[in-house]
Amino acid sequence: MKALYGFVSTGDKSAMYTMRIMYEVWSQWSGKPVKYLKDVYYINLSTNSSDANAKALLYCEELDIPLRGDASFDLNEIKRRKAEELAADREKAEAAQRQRDLEFEQQIVEAKKVFENTVLEGAFQTGKYLGRLVSDVAKVDIQYILWLAEQPITKGIHTKFDINIQIAKDYISNHEVRKPDYVGVIGEEIELELTLVSGYVTQGAFPSIIWTAQTDDGNIVKFFSVAKGFKTLKDGDRFKVKGTVKDHSEYRNQKNTLLNRPKIVK
Repeated sequence: MKALYGFVSTGDKSAMYTMRIMYEVWSQWSGKPVKYLKDVYYINLSTNSSDANAKALLYCEELDIPLRGDASFDLNEIKRRKAEELAADREKAEAAQRQRDLEFEQQIVEAKKVFENTVLEGAFQTGKYLGRLVSDVAKVDIQYILWLAEQPITKGIHTKFDINIQIAKDYISNHEVRKPDYVGVIGEEIELELTLVSGYVTQGAFPSIIWTAQTDDGNIVKFFSVAKGFKTLKDGDRFKVKGTVKDHSEYRNQKNTLLNRPKIVK
């Protein structure tokens, strides 16, 4: 909170002049920053208006803020008006809060409808498979589906990533999905028919490309190569490759097989 200025007011019983400070306050509303003003009781001053003004000026000087309202009102007049004004202000504030609560509840309801309808459609809302159906993605990158299904969903108004997660969870629960397993035996030369998942350029003294592909039964195969034959492939393309099993490892809790000396099989 940032102190803006001080002013002279009265206590709850209107029996004494008091000093209050107006603050600038930042908060959050529906995920957006909102600025509002809030006044806070600081100290009792006096029952005498002149003394109250003198003390208020002194306190404001100590706090390095201006005084924007002195004791130029009568305590007895305040006593007659205060009860009605406080009741009206309280009713107004309560009505405003009820309206904000209603609007927030409506946002939650609408967000839930969007969430449920989008999940039923099964199309990813963000990420590298934006707009793709989960059933199509599972054919080329089951590792991504399995990883998504393990992520937690945030509470409240769901994000697009939360929708992706729920789509993946529903797919896993409604289909017999086998987790990727190792392919072949280390040192063995094998020939595989694969679907390309992605190609990623590595950085270093000798840049290369690491290719990730998937077998028809969902096993993940990776290899390094800068050969022209691989560079013509696009994500989702099917191709045959021959190579030697170099290693078995895990990434994101999923088993991967690394091939050495890969070659395109015509």
